[in-house]
Amino acid sequence: MEAITTRSVQNFVWKNIVYHFGILHVIIIDNDRQFTDRRLIEFYEKLDIKHITSSVEPPQTNDQAETDNKLILNEIKKRLDPVKGKWTEELLKVLWAYRCTP
Repeated sequence: MEAITTRSVQNFVWKNIVYHFGILHVIIIDNDRQFTDRRLIEFYEKLDIKHITSSVEPPQTNDQAETDNKLILNEIKKRLDPVKGKWTEELLKVLWAYRCTP
């Protein structure tokens, strides 16, 4: 799987969120290093997006979140073999399918 870098997060936000939905008012980000990198924070500030870091509790404390994350991750893994690491391009398709499935 492609390494999650500050640059790949910026590209994902720009191509898959801003292009599709416009400039956000707020984005909630993880506390991981690549999501709190100064360059990424500056990127959000230039776009006038308020960034909030999520709580540090592990997803295991929320059973529903853990179940959802496992389903999404399994679908991404199934789709990655033919596209060799372009998870950011496949994520929206997986999320759309997940949200449309009863």
